Amino acid sequence: MLLAEHARAQERRRLAEEMHDVVTHHLTLMVLHAGALGTGSADPTVRTAAEDIRQTGTRALTELRDLVGVLRNAGETRTAQPSQPTAPDPRTLVDEARAVGETISYVVDGDPGQVSPTVRRTAHRVVQESLTNGRKHVPGAEVTVALSYRADGVTVRVANGAADRSADGALAGSGSGVGLLGLAHRVELIGGTLRSGPRPGGGYQVDAILPAHVPTREDAG
Repeated sequence: MLLAEHARAQERRRLAEEMHDVVTHHLTLMVLHAGALGTGSADPTVRTAAEDIRQTGTRALTELRDLVGVLRNAGETRTAQPSQPTAPDPRTLVDEARAVGETISYVVDGDPGQVSPTVRRTAHRVVQESLTNGRKHVPGAEVTVALSYRADGVTVRVANGAADRSADGALAGSGSGVGLLGLAHRVELIGGTLRSGPRPGGGYQVDAILPAHVPTREDAG
């Protein structure tokens, strides 16, 4: 049993490192090209778009580092590290959605500072994936995003009402079909649970329960 667990841990670390190397290589190139495009162009529209791409790539690198750290270090004893990178604020996702005409109710209860950056980034991903799926499959629906931060953990709920128009076929078919599955795996990696399913009368709901802290090098204390 111990040998099998050790083998799984070794394989998990190997895959995490391989994923990190491959994806980081391409994301870094994307960030560098976007930065060069923004600096070299005199067109304000191009410069703005390039900066958006650069910032998105930078955030993706941060999320990748966080996820790989969880995969690599799961089940090990960690030592405390003083560095705690800033976690993204889900309000940014809500503001972006409202800017393109989506109707979203946003409720936050408690202090996000009570939980670790890794947990806050996972909560951000729950909101991000849920809003993206809603955009694809229930366009025009009213959305409620609610987060509750407590000393013992975080609860996240994203609930979509019924669509007010038909979904765009190209947009609805643009995903991999495993977004929620991957999200559930990420939530489980930090010791949380994710539930999702249709709502009565139409729409969809995603609920996540996350711990306050996870044992990574970043968050150990």
